[in-house]
Amino acid sequence: MLWLILVVFLAAALLGLSVATRHFRGEPTAMMRVAAHGLTATAGLALLTFGIVTGGVPPYGRLALIIFLLAAIGGLTLLAHTARDKRLPGPLIFAHAGVAIVGIAVVVAALFGAGP
Repeated sequence: MLWLILVVFLAAALLGLSVATRHFRGEPTAMMRVAAHGLTATAGLALLTFGIVTGGVPPYGRLALIIFLLAAIGGLTLLAHTARDKRLPGPLIFAHAGVAIVGIAVVVAALFGAGP
């Protein structure tokens, strides 16, 4: 199950990278890409939660869930800025991405047996 969770979060990361690249190039926000990024990340959160509840994810999965929820808060804040047609704050974009990358690293660590 962890492999599937990792693949889904990596797909979300690639979509997020695409959205951020367009933003920093000054190109218009591709709302379909933003939606795909958010929905893919949400699917990853759902899979991770399911894995924790059913016992199919090692203890580090809980840490990953907390980290991804923090990233989701950043993502929802960015989405609120977008909905109000406000310029997205660059530092928040980097913080959102950085937290999500840490979450992916924790999933990788859990996948390869690290943790309690």
